[in-house]
Amino acid sequence: MQNRSYPLSKNARWLLLAIVAVYVLLGSLYAIETPAWQSPDEPAHYNYVAYIATTGQLPVLQLGDYPAEYLEELKAARFPAELSVDSIRYESHQPPLYYLVASPVFLLARAFDLNELLVLRLFSVLLESIALALGYLALYTLLKGRTLLTTLAMGLVALIPMHVALTAAVNSDVMAELMIALVAFYVIRGRGSWSTRRIVGLGLLLGLCALTKLQTYTAGAFAAFALYDEATEGSFRLKHISKRWWAWFALTIVVALAVLAPWLVHNGLTYGWNDLLGLHRHDTVVLGQLTTADYLAANGGWALLRAFCTTTFHSFWGQFGWMGVVLDRRIYQLFGLFCLIALSGMILGWRRKRRAGTHFDGYALGLLSVWLLVTTLGYLWWNLSYVQHQGRYLFPALLPICVGLAWGWEQALVVVEETQRRGAYGKVIQGFICGAISGLFSWLANVLSRFDIALLAGSMVGLPTLAYLRRRLGAMIWGVVWAGLALLDIYILYRQILPALI
Repeated sequence: MQNRSYPLSKNARWLLLAIVAVYVLLGSLYAIETPAWQSPDEPAHYNYVAYIATTGQLPVLQLGDYPAEYLEELKAARFPAELSVDSIRYESHQPPLYYLVASPVFLLARAFDLNELLVLRLFSVLLESIALALGYLALYTLLKGRTLLTTLAMGLVALIPMHVALTAAVNSDVMAELMIALVAFYVIRGRGSWSTRRIVGLGLLLGLCALTKLQTYTAGAFAAFALYDEATEGSFRLKHISKRWWAWFALTIVVALAVLAPWLVHNGLTYGWNDLLGLHRHDTVVLGQLTTADYLAANGGWALLRAFCTTTFHSFWGQFGWMGVVLDRRIYQLFGLFCLIALSGMILGWRRKRRAGTHFDGYALGLLSVWLLVTTLGYLWWNLSYVQHQGRYLFPALLPICVGLAWGWEQALVVVEETQRRGAYGKVIQGFICGAISGLFSWLANVLSRFDIALLAGSMVGLPTLAYLRRRLGAMIWGVVWAGLALLDIYILYRQILPALI
């Protein structure tokens, strides 16, 4: 099961450079323009960094670190400069690696009399640019050198408005994404060449993941899949696993726990040996948070399901500030239509492959599926306790999500091209398909406005036009699409976010 290295082609290198450059431009813009503290949990993350930088010690989560009423007052007043955020410290139980790495950046900014918050935000942009590069390299190998699909997926990762805003703020999420991308790169590039040394390296990386953010367990899941696939040579039968592989599995866990051990011991001494992750202390401190049980009792199951689906979708693409800045309904409709076309393309593409007798790469499909499934299950589990309908919690699996969306769009345009070749009959079928997609979308939108009708007509004309331009311009057409999405990011910042927060 030898893995090919798939070195980047010249075009792939330029496309990767373009993606990172556009992201850095947009991320820096969001970091500079977004008002102070107007990103979820940013004051608490900032105070964690500042505490380590000024005391040289890890903070301890205590009662009073989540002043719920005062926090609501700050949000309502839009965090005025005269009101301090020093008492907001409810992230103090989090794993410390990001904060340890960020603390020298904080001290450097202070030494040069720079704005510490802005410098830390720009540091987040730097971390995300590295994560994008690693994700691109990993995906390029996983997809066996398919430059176009890799670029489509990673371009979408870089340009989703909510993702741009989140990675331009002070939080540990951005370093968690970097660590997950690093594990993906390590695992995918290492396929077929595992050794004891590489296993120790994997255990070290997984331990560092856990020291960054607990949600990085998704990296452990797809790494376990990759090792299991290799140990069984794709058969997934336990009897095919040799003693050497069992020893390597155990070695990975032992090394990861060894990396994690100092923090666990610290927590045991601080919060008690029955609370090594500090989660029980967290539940005690954040008494003001709305629980799922309370919401369910007050509103019922249907209202909870509707709120979960709607808010998750909105906040995945863009719901800014502290979830208080909701975008114009028409922007969500555009993203909804985008997803619906991608989903239709996935279904039609799957059917095309079955008719042609071709198959997906089981390793790539399995790894991406485990990556997405485990992240989604974690998101659902968290929402069993608290009302946390925030799509950003799915961002650890943003890469497999965007691979699916990109492949769906690719297949949708292939189907449109095939129908165009059938002449008048094909055009009728094509119009029916496009109309059905748009009609379903308009029905899901509940209210059929003039904008809905415009979307209906636009998709019936737009998809065939895109298919035609794709034949004539090739991959250049996607550059136009991503340029449009980048302009949408700028529009959202200046016409949607800032007017609501300033």
